[in-house]
Amino acid sequence: MRKHITMFLTNGFEPDVRVYKEAEYLISKGYKVTILCWDRDADSQRPERETLDGINVIRFKIPSVAGSGKKQLSAFFKYIKACRRYTKKVKSDYYHCNDIDGAIAWYLAKRDKADMVFDMHEYYENMAYEHPLKRIFWRRLTLFMIKRSVFALYENDLYLQKPYNQVRKKLVPLKNYPNRRMVKAVGKTQSDVFRIGYHGAVRSQIAEFTTLFEVVKDMQDVRVDIHGGGPDLKKLQEIALNYDNVTVHGPFNGTKELTALYADSDIIFAGYSTNVPGKEMEEVVKFYECIVTGTPIILTSGYIGMGRQIKEKGFGLTCDTRSVEKVRKAVMKLKDDKGFWKKCSENELEHAGEYDWANAVKILDKVYQ
Repeated sequence: MRKHITMFLTNGFEPDVRVYKEAEYLISKGYKVTILCWDRDADSQRPERETLDGINVIRFKIPSVAGSGKKQLSAFFKYIKACRRYTKKVKSDYYHCNDIDGAIAWYLAKRDKADMVFDMHEYYENMAYEHPLKRIFWRRLTLFMIKRSVFALYENDLYLQKPYNQVRKKLVPLKNYPNRRMVKAVGKTQSDVFRIGYHGAVRSQIAEFTTLFEVVKDMQDVRVDIHGGGPDLKKLQEIALNYDNVTVHGPFNGTKELTALYADSDIIFAGYSTNVPGKEMEEVVKFYECIVTGTPIILTSGYIGMGRQIKEKGFGLTCDTRSVEKVRKAVMKLKDDKGFWKKCSENELEHAGEYDWANAVKILDKVYQ
């Protein structure tokens, strides 16, 4: 009989690309995988139950607004109760908890002693970076959950520093590299305009995107296309109405549409806030996707890991993405200097093999052996 892994996921699995990639791999290794989702979208048309590429998806439709803080608590506890009812009826051999809220839900809903894997997509102390006491709270809560796991998967290398040394033996890396079946280099489609893209969640980036819009507003040979959902979506769509060459499209299917989106993008604008401590150590999935598709990138300066690789390996440019002058200079360099753009693209493709999900995901063999 196949061993059963139940995942806790506090979104509607549209699908969530990282979670999909992990579940798909585990199924290929002979496991049965069920995802317990908290579908917060009141207007969601997603089915309550479905099987997606062998993944059993159960959605508990409990309306709430992501990012609304304490206002979500009532809905979150309803999700926990729904998970508790499920775990009472269905036996699992392992639990796989995505993010800190997924781990909290597991801890309060668990009905057995099955092992738990804590999948840390982010560095949770940053959720309260302006409040030292709250930051200590999130650190202690993260440590509490790591200690109750058999392994904790991490993306941010800050988990390798103090005060996480006490749980070092449980930490294993799983970088969110692209799956080559979902996003790959197919060359750029033909276009009469220079296309600046962004394909991913939009949150806390209004200032960066507004700067980009101001830069390109009078450029008749430039188009900006932003794809993705998130807390900033509605506000960003309202702002985009003031610009003729900017379109904010909304959510997309990250398992099926990425290759085409990158083929239609000449560069990617990855503008992020760097006000949050620890952000400088992050590596975002768009960075990897640019490399494997040969798409030059403009990244906010201040990111140590990604910025160093961009400069040393020649993947694109870094700059202050809240400065109209500096963003304009970066855009013009990549738009007008065809030789520079081509060299950046070639450099990325040359190094693409270093950012391969097929190799990274094998760590799950160790985790679930």
